[in-house]
Amino acid sequence: MATLVLATAASATPLEDRIRMLDHRLPYPTAADGRAKPDDAGTYDLERLEIELEIPAGGLPERALFRVTFAVRERFQAFSLVAFGYEPLSIRTGDGEELDFDREQFEVVIALPAPVDPGETVTIAIEAGLDLDCEADPTSCIADGEVRHLASVAWIPLSAEFPLTDRFLIRTTFRGDGTVRPVAAGVPVDPPPGPGVGWAFEMETPTVLPVFVLSAFDVESLGDIVVYRPPGTTDEHLRIVEAVRAALRLYPQVFGPFPYDLISLGPLDPRARVALGPQALLLIPTGEWTGRGQRIDPVELQRVVAHELGHQYFFNALAVLDPDEPWLSEGFAEFAATRFSEALTGGDDHYRENYWGYVLGVGQGDDEPLHSVAANESPHRVRIIYLKGSAVLEQLRRNLGTESFDRGMQAYVEQMTGQIATTRELRAIFEDATGTSLRTFFDQWIERAGFPEIVARVEPARSERAELQLTVEQRPNRHGEFGGPMPVVLHRGVADPIASEVSLGAGSFTFRDEQAQWLEIDPELTFFRRIRPEPAGDVNLSGVVDGMDLLDVVAAQGAIPGAMWADRLDVNDDQLVDERDVELLHRQFGEGW
Repeated sequence: MATLVLATAASATPLEDRIRMLDHRLPYPTAADGRAKPDDAGTYDLERLEIELEIPAGGLPERALFRVTFAVRERFQAFSLVAFGYEPLSIRTGDGEELDFDREQFEVVIALPAPVDPGETVTIAIEAGLDLDCEADPTSCIADGEVRHLASVAWIPLSAEFPLTDRFLIRTTFRGDGTVRPVAAGVPVDPPPGPGVGWAFEMETPTVLPVFVLSAFDVESLGDIVVYRPPGTTDEHLRIVEAVRAALRLYPQVFGPFPYDLISLGPLDPRARVALGPQALLLIPTGEWTGRGQRIDPVELQRVVAHELGHQYFFNALAVLDPDEPWLSEGFAEFAATRFSEALTGGDDHYRENYWGYVLGVGQGDDEPLHSVAANESPHRVRIIYLKGSAVLEQLRRNLGTESFDRGMQAYVEQMTGQIATTRELRAIFEDATGTSLRTFFDQWIERAGFPEIVARVEPARSERAELQLTVEQRPNRHGEFGGPMPVVLHRGVADPIASEVSLGAGSFTFRDEQAQWLEIDPELTFFRRIRPEPAGDVNLSGVVDGMDLLDVVAAQGAIPGAMWADRLDVNDDQLVDERDVELLHRQFGEGW
């Protein structure tokens, strides 16, 4: 499950704001190493979990009753469950017989009265105290205030053999005084319960993460959207509803049918500093409902909604929990958001912001392969997993063409829904659906870290020669040399520019045209790279530092990395186009003749 964290620093750039919005890690227990789970593997298979919770006044439940049902695959008499966010008090069979158990760090080992054989179904009841530390991790839970929530990972019994990769049906029952009610994820709305009356909902498809929010909600059904309005709600929340509706129109065209019949919208206390997208549920901070307190920029709010709705496919429908695969969840959800932004605006600003956020934000010495445990553990994990992960998918789309790419994406979603997705399967499905070998693309941009830094020199036309000669080489880096096509655009004054491709490897290339003026390398950002003109002041790659270079740098004064960033205009390479770039260009004026 991904989250988007609210920004608080007034001086932060939009890119920095988004990085804070995106940066959240699932606190996996030690036992939960995310191993992939074949359908027929393991000693047993969790099939169903029923949860009973008592809602205390003004807080979260402190005790729970779990009824766990599992199918036996291999004969055994003792077995283990993950016990991370709860403390077992007693464990009984379905017939009420008390069972012996031991707590061993993050697992509870349970002894059955007699061996069970393959094919049998076993149900046990665990009475437990919830072991929640909301002060230490307000993202996972907040136990006070008008809006309380529990979204901790593994606060329920999980398979000790395949923790966090198993999927099973979950039914949750609440009992309380009737003044508050829980958000129901993607299920029809029932009338508010009376005092002491149980209020229950069941996930309609197998899941791994029950999340709930408690408040005095006013509930509204809007067709395929159920809205849980917190106290003090104004019309501000309609922006959320509009963004959800727009994404629900787009995503089936890109990814295939939406996984759930209903999507529920609810609030989250802003102290959590996140938005959440668990199964069939979208939780947005209360400021966006009431118009008070911390707010998200309107453009960023749309992207938040689009990202979290992307997780309905990538994390919820397609399980993505192996420790080296988080880009299949976060990168894909962020790619969904960039497609949403493109459909909304007609441009690729969102993609460009993510592109530069990775390329300029991660040093070559700090980068890690997108498909790796190291990327998930990196201090730059958001820039690598979210920003690069989404941008590499857009580059694959531009490589294959939108029609072919979407065909591959829809095949991937269809074949992997309800299963544990892997990068290996992603590549195989795309290759089969598109008829294209993607080995080089995956090896270079997904299995490797880094990107090329390209030194570009241009020799200008001399006397009657109407040509520009481009010489490129890659600066050495620890990730080795990169290959593939490199787009180059020949600009010709008032005449239409001419687009062509040269090899990304070192070499010299001649462009002949009577109106040849200057060259531009990869203006559409089709691969990750830095362009280093030589001399640095020849930003237009005409072969000479002249007045046209000066005009362009002066016009870009104040530019910082973002959608409109042009790497070549940053003469002194400090990620700000300012008077110092002009001064350096002045010192190089005339070089190249």
